[in-house]
Amino acid sequence: MTAASKAWGVIGESMKKAEKEEAARLIDFGVRGGFSSVEDIVSSVTESLTTDGPGASVDQKKNKAKEFVTTLTNECLEQHKESERGWIEPTDCDKLDWVFKYLEKTGIAARQNYWCCQTCGTSAIASEFRESIAKGKPYVGFAYYHEQDLENALDTGFLRLTYGIQDDLALDDQDAIGCNGEVLFAGSAYGAVGGGAGKDSGTQTSLDCYPKKTN
Repeated sequence: MTAASKAWGVIGESMKKAEKEEAARLIDFGVRGGFSSVEDIVSSVTESLTTDGPGASVDQKKNKAKEFVTTLTNECLEQHKESERGWIEPTDCDKLDWVFKYLEKTGIAARQNYWCCQTCGTSAIASEFRESIAKGKPYVGFAYYHEQDLENALDTGFLRLTYGIQDDLALDDQDAIGCNGEVLFAGSAYGAVGGGAGKDSGTQTSLDCYPKKTN
């Protein structure tokens, strides 16, 4: 029996097996995604666990829930670090980091793990565009993937990248062509992504793009 299994004992009676499995899934996502600290993973996953019902007090269950999540997170992290030893460098995530740094330097708002979904990402990137205009250094395009894209990448090995221009800011076709061209060029040059193109937005895919190395 693992330390995490022992820690589960006190809180397990008040939770369904599915909830325990979901906690393990969220921990795995946090570790392999590479963007969350151990503290953030433990805090968010612990909050998601049920601590009401019969048995020990709520405080006891919360403490045990945190103990369970902390132990399982550390176990997952150690397993991830062990697997990293067999990775060939530079990894696909290294290449992806290079792509996003290059795009940012060319005037494209390039964001990784940006907001929770495309709806929120689109709204947020529009705000960044307006801020860049106000500062006198306007972005010419955008490229990002959001948290759901990241989760899908961890499950499938393919990363979806949204890119294009902000139509309501009166950017013309040449801006769109330039933005899409830079995204395609960067992806090809660094060997990280490849795929379709479009005027307003596009989708790129990358095989085995995740998991990401631990910091």
